[in-house]
Amino acid sequence: MTNLMQASHNWATRSADQRYASLQDMFDTAWNRRRMAATSTVLPRDLMVVESQDDGICLMGPTGAQAAFTNWSFSQVCSFAKMDQRTMTRLSSELAAKCVTYGLKNIRDEKPNSLLLDVKEDQSITVRAITGTGYSRIWDFEVLDRLMALEGKGWKVPPAFGNLPSGLYMSDRDYFVFMVNENNRIDDGSDEGLARGFFMWGSEVGKASQGAMAFLYRYVCGNHIVWDAEVLAKIRIRHTGLASKRFWVEFNNQVNSWVESSASNTEELIQKAKMKELGKKEEDIVDLLFSKKLLTKGQAKEVVRIAEDFSHIDGNPRSAWGVAQAITRMSQTSPHADARTAKDKTGMKVLRMAL
Repeated sequence: MTNLMQASHNWATRSADQRYASLQDMFDTAWNRRRMAATSTVLPRDLMVVESQDDGICLMGPTGAQAAFTNWSFSQVCSFAKMDQRTMTRLSSELAAKCVTYGLKNIRDEKPNSLLLDVKEDQSITVRAITGTGYSRIWDFEVLDRLMALEGKGWKVPPAFGNLPSGLYMSDRDYFVFMVNENNRIDDGSDEGLARGFFMWGSEVGKASQGAMAFLYRYVCGNHIVWDAEVLAKIRIRHTGLASKRFWVEFNNQVNSWVESSASNTEELIQKAKMKELGKKEEDIVDLLFSKKLLTKGQAKEVVRIAEDFSHIDGNPRSAWGVAQAITRMSQTSPHADARTAKDKTGMKVLRMAL
């Protein structure tokens, strides 16, 4: 088992205006954004950055219509123009506008960009995102709508230190949700038992991939560190191609089915995993993990060592449960998110060997 820090990081770093007291409030904001959203496709050379009436800068399209920037969309246009955002923010509005426009006019790639616009009732426009046309958007409100249905089934945001709402976060560029279900704690042989929890995160403007993680845990402290967790399902979808379709298929297959399942189903899986021996000797387990192309031989040997070191906590180091726990512990040592996700999925595959 391992400790999960994602929720704690959000708890420690999110500003007051990014915190929500309920999923309903969060959904209302996301739906209002969707209601006012419009998209436009345009070539980079047809865009200009010009001075605005408030002494700032804004984006002007080929029709002459102007749109204000968010901090995020300005960082995107600077990236397309090959200009350093921090440098641009230190220049005068006039000089920054000329530099970014020069960069846009000199992009050699003729591929068009897709603009996500926020059109207010007074017809003022803000550009929320500038992406390639291949960007596959998953709307925040769609995900939040699904999550609201869980509140009547025992799922809630765990309490946290401080006077500000915690666990539900959304900015102009991303969102993060942390929910738990402590009803009917799962018997894993310990005095405390385990409860169920999940993270959900994403962005409709290109800031982050779309993802979810479902896990068992011992307890959550006031700064939202998740202690003694075992990841049971994890998905991470990049916003390319049919990302929206892929995400909902993965969500229904891996996360939603687990979230909707009963505690007794999870207890049964744990007991089967503890009873299922993957080999009589350490060499047998190394050969099994390598032959199934789950790990390299070096990684498999490291997993066996970790399982042995933590057998006083996780039980039989040759069981599917002990090996899966060891893989989860090893994944947390990787500095790269993709590598951690891959190893967490490997741990899930090992657990499924007990079925």
